[in-house]
Amino acid sequence: MANYLKISLIVVCTIVLLQMVNTAQQVSFVRKCKGIDHTIYLKRSSVLNCPEEETVNLSGLNLPTIPKNFVRSSTIENILLDRNKIRVIPTDAFKFVPKLKCLNLSRNKIPYELLTFEQPSLKTLILDYETNYLHASDDMSTDNIWDLSKISSNFPNLEILSIRGNKVTSVNIPSESFPQLSTLYLSDNDIQYVDPFIFQNHPQLRNVHLERNNIESLNLEDVSNLEELYLDRNPIKYIDVSSLNQSLKVLSVSNCSLENLNVYSTLLITLDMSRNQIDYIFDNQFQNVSLLENLNLMYNDLTWIPNLSYLKQLKRLFLGYNKISGFLADSIPHGLKILSLKGNQIKEFYSMGFQDLKTLEELDLSFNKLESLPTYWNEDFKMLRHLNLMSNRFTTIGDMNIGGLTNLKELCVANNFIGSIDLNSLQTVPQECTVGVLSGTYLKSWSTLTR
Repeated sequence: MANYLKISLIVVCTIVLLQMVNTAQQVSFVRKCKGIDHTIYLKRSSVLNCPEEETVNLSGLNLPTIPKNFVRSSTIENILLDRNKIRVIPTDAFKFVPKLKCLNLSRNKIPYELLTFEQPSLKTLILDYETNYLHASDDMSTDNIWDLSKISSNFPNLEILSIRGNKVTSVNIPSESFPQLSTLYLSDNDIQYVDPFIFQNHPQLRNVHLERNNIESLNLEDVSNLEELYLDRNPIKYIDVSSLNQSLKVLSVSNCSLENLNVYSTLLITLDMSRNQIDYIFDNQFQNVSLLENLNLMYNDLTWIPNLSYLKQLKRLFLGYNKISGFLADSIPHGLKILSLKGNQIKEFYSMGFQDLKTLEELDLSFNKLESLPTYWNEDFKMLRHLNLMSNRFTTIGDMNIGGLTNLKELCVANNFIGSIDLNSLQTVPQECTVGVLSGTYLKSWSTLTR
């Protein structure tokens, strides 16, 4: 009888172990989760350079001048002359490069009054940080160094102009020199005032970067061409964008000390109001931006998730690093694909506040105070693929109640209070799901199940 019981126990243990191995082999484990990168959805890079293909690279060679006829080619499209000591550019310097499209002259000693060359084929011109390399010994008036009105050359097909970090104080770019200008980089200058006539004088201008200047107010009256405006890290106290309702699609006012912002722009798709001092969103505050798809309110002082259910087109909502501890029922738009609530004060996840989020693919609840998720919370998240629960207070995988998330591909559970993994918890993890555990201790605990 004893032998029979012993054999039966061995058989049962073997079956259980095989079940554990079979379940574990369907789940992979990594130290770090991919997570949600909010930047790729909201902004283009504010740093510009020429493509690497079909390029002559003469960067950083300390060239004092441009050699005459230094390039003769019917195929070269890009020339890099940045980080040299060039002060004057001959009028015919690029005469034998008929297809030249991009020219990088940044970090030289070229004052705009000496920018006299012309190149009809040029599409992109980069003149960043010229003043950093000019000294009093260069024997020129400092007033002329950053006076854009001194540019006398004609670039009939130029579309992109970058003049970053040159102590520019006013946006007075001559329209006759750049009749086709569509993108303008003026970041890291000393601009305090933007004359709205600059946009009227450049009817093709669509994208403007004015990050890290000294702009306190902005009133863009009768501007009907601007599509993207970047004003991050300016001491803005007032901004009127109501006149942009026929054109503006991207507005970024991150880190501007704003307490609030009313936006009246019916075509707006992306709005970045992160890193400000916003503590309340009024009901229907964004009712005039009904086409909004991306909204970033990270790093503010919100204590509640605002009612945004009327934003029917909203796809990505970032509310991380506020002071949120609760939310109203049905306050989240049903068409969301990405929702980030990381770094808040959330202790309980009320599923009724997130009903009908059937299109949600990524949910970030990391760095909160969650101990469990409701039993049936997953019924409205059938399309969820990425779930980040790291740095909460979960003690078991079972408390996450993820069994119904059949499409889940990534689960982040690092830095919780999970001490061990049992079979029941392991079986709740969907097949082919990658679990990010980070800690080496957790990896050892899980790996023993697959041996």
